[in-house]
Amino acid sequence: MARHFRVLFEQFTRWVLLLCALCYLHHAAAADKRTDPGLDEIGISGFDKSVASFPVVSPDDSVVAPTAFGANTGDIFAGLSLNSGNPASHHYSSTLVLGLGWGDARTVSLTTSLSLAALPTVFQTGDLNFQLSHNFSPEASVAVGVQNAFPYGANAPFGQSYYVVGSRQFKLRPQAPHTLPLSVSLGVGNNSFGNAISTQYTSAVAPFLSLGLDITPNFTLIAEEVGCVYNLGASISPGHAFPFVINLVSTNVLHYQGSYGSFAVTLAWGTHLS
Repeated sequence: MARHFRVLFEQFTRWVLLLCALCYLHHAAAADKRTDPGLDEIGISGFDKSVASFPVVSPDDSVVAPTAFGANTGDIFAGLSLNSGNPASHHYSSTLVLGLGWGDARTVSLTTSLSLAALPTVFQTGDLNFQLSHNFSPEASVAVGVQNAFPYGANAPFGQSYYVVGSRQFKLRPQAPHTLPLSVSLGVGNNSFGNAISTQYTSAVAPFLSLGLDITPNFTLIAEEVGCVYNLGASISPGHAFPFVINLVSTNVLHYQGSYGSFAVTLAWGTHLS
């Protein structure tokens, strides 16, 4: 077990240093270009809801379930997830995600992401994911997408998972300085959305739901149900001094059909290239 934790820590440290370097280069290059101080106050939750630049990120609204808000041309993002895996087998894993957007979500945008398994094998397993989004407003969007579109390695037997999702943000205290936004994403999908713990393709179709409550502008509590599995999480954005999002997730908290739960930590970063 000590060896697994050492390898996991080494991989996490390398990716943190890489993301910090990317962030430093971006802010250094953009320092002389930024003329609108209001951009610093615009956040994202996964992607850019306001269809503007996002030099500062805000907490995510979901941890596993997809949301409908899409990325636009110039939007790029990256994330590293570390998962405790099955406690019986001590099978730890980590995943690197790289993505970008095309188009304008006010009409239609395409979000493309590449997922690569970093542990226990290095990039020998992966897949591509696509999502078409349309934003009705900064608070409402609808999307269709496919996960695991072109799988390889250990992901190949799982097949594609298609979904439709709508997202809406509600201000629970509209007159208060902090409006206490509640983000709701409701959708339906097949395969992994029908049964998240299956080890092979399944034709099961089921709804999924994600709720994200912004307790503060930098801290969101998340509860969701995806593929008959319930997840609880917290998303933290430390702010200007550390322009990343940190997600802490407990998956399968009810141990669906006797399966094991796991704990995951995700470090995510996003920006807009003008």
